[in-house]
Amino acid sequence: PKSIDLIHSLQTTFIGRKSGLHVTVPIMDTDASDAIEGIPSATDLFNLGVKFEKLEGELGIRGIHYTYSAFNHVLYLPVFKVDRYTELIVKCLYKYEIVQASRGIVPDVSPYFKVFSELLRTPKDVELLTSQGVIQGQLEGLRRLLSSYDGMEPSEHVRHVRREIRKHPPPDWQMCIKFLLKLIALIAAILTLIFCFPASSSLLGCNK
Repeated sequence: PKSIDLIHSLQTTFIGRKSGLHVTVPIMDTDASDAIEGIPSATDLFNLGVKFEKLEGELGIRGIHYTYSAFNHVLYLPVFKVDRYTELIVKCLYKYEIVQASRGIVPDVSPYFKVFSELLRTPKDVELLTSQGVIQGQLEGLRRLLSSYDGMEPSEHVRHVRREIRKHPPPDWQMCIKFLLKLIALIAAILTLIFCFPASSSLLGCNK
C-alpha cells in the first residue's frame, strides 16, 4: 500500500468507526469566544468537580462529549495510547491534515490533539488523565509535542464541547454551603423573634 493510504487508515483509526451514542453536534452560530477560550486544564476541571471517563469500544474522536446534571459532570474522551512511535504518528498526521486543509478538507484528527494540548498544560494534568485511564503509556515531551496544535482552529465538534463546559460548569459547592448556612441562620433568627415576641409581650403587660 502507498504511504498516503497508511496515513489515511491511521487517521480513520483515531476518528473511530462510530460516533458517541446519543451525541449530536447542533449547528450553532459561531461565537467569537470559541476561537479564544479553550478548554480549562484537566486539573482545573477536576478541581471544579468534572470527572473524566474514557470512551469504550469503537468510539473515537467524534465520540468526545460532555454531560452534566445537578450532581455529576463528566467529560468523555477517547483513550490516548502513547509509546515511542507517538511522536512520529502525531507529526505525520499533522502534515497530512495540513495538506488536506489546503484542499478544502476539514481536519478530523488535529482538533482531537488540540483538545489534549489544552487539557495537558502541566505534568499534573498528564498524571491525572493517566490515573483516569484516558492516557495509556508514557512519553517524555508529550505536552511539548501537542503544543504544536495550539494555534489550530477547533472543529465544530470541539467548539460545541467548549460551549457546553462554559455554559454548564459544576456548581460551586462551597458557595452553596455558605448560602445555605446564611439561610438557616436567617430562618433561626426569624423563628426566635416569632416565639419570643409573645413572651416579651406578656412580661410587658401587653395582653391586659
